[in-house]
Amino acid sequence: TIDVGQPSVRKFLTYGMCPDWSAEGKRLVFQRARQRGTRHFSVWTVDLIDGEARNPTEIAYSDQFACITPRWSPDDQSVVYASVPLGPAASRHGAAVWALDLQTGLKAKLTNRDLTAFNPIWGPDGRVYFVAASPGSENIWSVQPGGGVMHAGTGKQAMESASSVPRVNAPVTVRPEVGP
Repeated sequence: TIDVGQPSVRKFLTYGMCPDWSAEGKRLVFQRARQRGTRHFSVWTVDLIDGEARNPTEIAYSDQFACITPRWSPDDQSVVYASVPLGPAASRHGAAVWALDLQTGLKAKLTNRDLTAFNPIWGPDGRVYFVAASPGSENIWSVQPGGGVMHAGTGKQAMESASSVPRVNAPVTVRPEVGP
């Protein structure tokens, strides 16, 4: 952290990248390589107590996918992140956006196989916005966790029906070969 009153004084917190503050300002979520020098990233949280990183917790990981660019929900109860396939999984799967309920540990995949989705962020309206590459274009899309229709940035083209978007708080079976 950097004290604006003393900008030249720096303090190491933890290894990682792409940090995001919780709304309450007491926790960080970030990605960290599971092994230095690799692209096998996982998602971690730390509590900030008296300016120190405490209670490091790995909350999303996979041996076949990099879990990247995590972002807090506005109520700090969930985290969204992208999973990017690595190695042999890369030829079978595209990048996807997931939501993780921190109270239950349940995960829900928010995007379908037809998209390569990444860089999720929670909007103030409760929707998750992300970039997705579909055949021929890259656009900003959004989806309502817990149901709803995924829309292109124009809001005119539906990609999935409400029944195919899993609820964040619904039990979700995640098979290791499908995603993190």
